[in-house]
Amino acid sequence: MPALLALVLVTAVWGVTFVQVKDAVALYPLFAFLAVRFWIATLTLAVPGLPRMRSLGRTGFVGGAFLGLLLAAGYTLQTAGLERTTVSSTGFITGMYAVLTPLIALVLVRSRIGLPVWGGVVLSTIGLAMLSGIHAGSVTGDLLVLAAAAVLLAADRPDGALRAALRRGRLHLRGDARGRGRARRRCCGAR
Repeated sequence: MPALLALVLVTAVWGVTFVQVKDAVALYPLFAFLAVRFWIATLTLAVPGLPRMRSLGRTGFVGGAFLGLLLAAGYTLQTAGLERTTVSSTGFITGMYAVLTPLIALVLVRSRIGLPVWGGVVLSTIGLAMLSGIHAGSVTGDLLVLAAAAVLLAADRPDGALRAALRRGRLHLRGDARGRGRARRRCCGAR
């Protein structure tokens, strides 16, 4: 029961955050709000994170900087979209980021997606729609939030396929059977 309670609590906090951010960007300029928001996060995590930062090395630092840029782009797009659309629409589209994972794996890694995963995609989409109520927002805002979901998904690829694709200068990883197998098992339900 404690794990379920924690999951419900985290979900509630996540959902309430959209309302608070929408109210905040109605009062403050977008980039000023994001600067203050992430400056507070940086100060909070600086002391416990400093030893880890020192141990990263050049490669780890460059990788972290790249992921930081992706996250910055994702949060900027999401907040700009939230300014222009409804809170429920933003929550729905952002929640779709998890549902989009097998679809992105299909496109990027050409993974076969199992029937149970397709069923999960459909049920998750219906569930997200029911939970959020999807009140129609502006098309521009919804597209910005969808772009944010795609960028955040790119920053959170579980098998490193995006990183490998960028390193190789292409998006299809036909020669990386080991990576494709991991991607398939982790996010697409294929064996």
